[in-house]
Amino acid sequence: MQSRCEEFLGQAAECLTLADHYGDFIKQQYQQLAGQWLFLAEQRMALEECRERMSAWQDLRDVETHHCEWPSPSPRLAIVQA
Repeated sequence: MQSRCEEFLGQAAECLTLADHYGDFIKQQYQQLAGQWLFLAEQRMALEECRERMSAWQDLRDVETHHCEWPSPSPRLAIVQA
């Protein structure tokens, strides 16, 4: 399955291909549209990277909270505190 970023890059490439077939004004329109698709691809790529980082951070938090237990206080500590 294609990611949204790859889909946006494909749209940009298609716009640039179409731009080559037309004259000045329409060519500029397709080039501008390709630029907008590229902008969307960049934004989506940044979002996907952010989600990956957040997921990794959440996994680390889950490991710290669920798999690591604090040791119970030693009997010596109870004597010192008393």
